[in-house]
Amino acid sequence: MKKIIAALMTLLFGVALYAQPTCASCTIRIEAAGDVHNGAAPGDPAGFIDGSGKLDVSGMAAGSLIYFDVILEDFDFNLAGYQYQINYPANLAMFSEDANDWINGTGAIVTVGAAIAGFPVQQLPATLTGDNAPATVSENSEGKKPVGVLLTDPLQRPQGSVATPNAGGVIMRMCLMLNPNNQTSCNSFAEPIRIRLVSSFSGPQDDIFANENAERVTVATGDIQVLFGDPSAPLRGDANNDGVRDFNDTLAVARCTLFGEASPNCNWTPAGRIFDIVFDYNCDGVVDFADTLGIARLSLGLQNRSAKARPDYATVAGSGVMVIDYAGQTGAMVGGSFETLALKVGAPYLDEAAQRNGWAIVHENVGGAIRYALFNAKAEGDMTIPKVKFSYETLEQEGRVALTDAFNQKNNLRSFSFQPQYYTEGVVIPNAKETPSETLEQ
Repeated sequence: MKKIIAALMTLLFGVALYAQPTCASCTIRIEAAGDVHNGAAPGDPAGFIDGSGKLDVSGMAAGSLIYFDVILEDFDFNLAGYQYQINYPANLAMFSEDANDWINGTGAIVTVGAAIAGFPVQQLPATLTGDNAPATVSENSEGKKPVGVLLTDPLQRPQGSVATPNAGGVIMRMCLMLNPNNQTSCNSFAEPIRIRLVSSFSGPQDDIFANENAERVTVATGDIQVLFGDPSAPLRGDANNDGVRDFNDTLAVARCTLFGEASPNCNWTPAGRIFDIVFDYNCDGVVDFADTLGIARLSLGLQNRSAKARPDYATVAGSGVMVIDYAGQTGAMVGGSFETLALKVGAPYLDEAAQRNGWAIVHENVGGAIRYALFNAKAEGDMTIPKVKFSYETLEQEGRVALTDAFNQKNNLRSFSFQPQYYTEGVVIPNAKETPSETLEQ
């Protein structure tokens, strides 16, 4: 059985090395499961799906199970397997960490969808005995669970062609436990269940849809998601109460979690909102420094704006260190987004002097898209912004990198326009046109 599982994993994860055809007819989406959440109105204990597809959980008790379906339609290839990473809001929801649930097919787990339920399959990840591997504590704490399915019999796989695409349907059902810690502060107006789809494979967190020739088929790009939440609650992490969670909130949420609601460093306008719900990231009933990193990452991770429809890519070769240089600019928070192709990159980091001066950095790297935020939560005024660095290694003869967005804030939370230089091995990569910046009025 160990050899069988190893062979199956090699087949699925090895497809990225081959050609990558595109399924032009494919559609893929996530939906709340209407056969389970069939409530007649908002607040129904069964869960209510509104006209936009959002699952209203305001009437559901803590510990309830919430169900979502992944749907693949009109695929023009023979589906041999797939894998992707499910992103979900840590602490607000979780998968089961009990192996028995995954073995027995019960509770907060992932199961095969109706469209492939009649075919011989092996779910991944799997244990060496072939059982479905449960979620881990670290996966739930990060809100990221890799999942996959292999259709093990080449003669029994869903068939599709360009001339006659397969209508498809639900390929996976995911079930999560709602508010597992049973905390009144573990709530939010809207939270996403997301899958990131990318155009080219750059790492094991990227999606793979495999055909019978062990080729990775590109089915879409970008995020697909569905929302759930409580319409009566504030949006978790929305420090400035503008209805969205983005770079504008990063510095403010860091300061409020570090210094508390009453501190002058916490820019907070209650307006009927509940402080604990907005800032209690780990749902332990207390807002403190333990929430800082998570809530800052939350504001960063949902920042999906791109300043350029067509990024200006620069070419790099070999391996080395990429430097993001703010050229002596002063402020309290900066952030940016990079797109990379054929590059393996490390986590962004700061030198020791910057860390001693109170600077901290959070980042997200998904599908070759790097988002980072660098902030100084403790400074009483603007400080010189340090350089950000990350290591890189080309996966082909050459790799490409482009700065697609830049965002900057002063200590008073006002935005200012500046696009940093970025360079490697001492060679400056020319900047793209300056990104327009929004101003946050106080």
